[in-house]
Amino acid sequence: MEESKIHPNIIPLGRTLKNYTIGIIGGLGQIGSFFSSLFSSDEIRVLISDVSTSLTNSDLVIASDIVIISVPIDQTVNVINEIAADLTPEKLVIEMTSVKMEPTSALLKSSADIIGIHPMFNPSVGTITKQTMVMTPVRDRNDWLPIFQGYFEEKDVKLKITTPENHDQMMSLIQVLIHYNSISIGITMAKMGFDIHETLEYTSPIYRMELAMIGRIFAQNGRLYGSIPMHNPFTQKTLLEHKLTLEEMSKIILTKDLAGFMEKFQFASSFFENFKEKAMEESNQLIKHMVKLNDN
Repeated sequence: MEESKIHPNIIPLGRTLKNYTIGIIGGLGQIGSFFSSLFSSDEIRVLISDVSTSLTNSDLVIASDIVIISVPIDQTVNVINEIAADLTPEKLVIEMTSVKMEPTSALLKSSADIIGIHPMFNPSVGTITKQTMVMTPVRDRNDWLPIFQGYFEEKDVKLKITTPENHDQMMSLIQVLIHYNSISIGITMAKMGFDIHETLEYTSPIYRMELAMIGRIFAQNGRLYGSIPMHNPFTQKTLLEHKLTLEEMSKIILTKDLAGFMEKFQFASSFFENFKEKAMEESNQLIKHMVKLNDN
């Protein structure tokens, strides 16, 4: 910390992440520890604060050039408010939540540069290569974005640069609607008392894949899966539309309205026109792989 006071944060030419100290708030968590190991393996100086560390969040911010916030979604704004006074214009703060508009609004009250990062993968995959990462630069007076783009592109990460609003809109489909539907199916199965292993004796590889994706969710952090829809500003609109669709489809099926079903089916089929053939091709490849797995 004393060294950081002697050598203030200066933005030199020809910069790489090795020029800076990265502090990770929540660095002992799953995502925080993953990126701590990643940066440390590249000889980048990393500091960590967490509930069990002697280093406080404030101490970490003061001693760091780049501050990464990697805490549960429902704690993110509280942490931002806690460290706001220590965030100076020379520093970069990165938040890694699955929503962007809410923490961005809180961070804009500080004077630091701001970039949102959302890793679209679970650290359990073990590698960052070929994974997708969304980046939402908000305030970047010191040209931090090219540094991180270069770092991740060298690791063959698929980067998507967008705005916090567009990110949250996309996540209202990818993480809110899809996860909500999968979780609801899982809860329904549990309520009806189905024997999962017995169902697998009756099924196709497609069902195994769908069930695997549902089961994968329940093998992870329920707090995360609950917090994502609760903090996404587009959740209400998305779930209301989904509710209306479920009500419409339930009525069609229970009244045996085949013509009405075909009308809805064709409507969605037209929507997927530029994707459905690719979806068929890719899913066929997955089916072949699943069959091989079941043979082993």
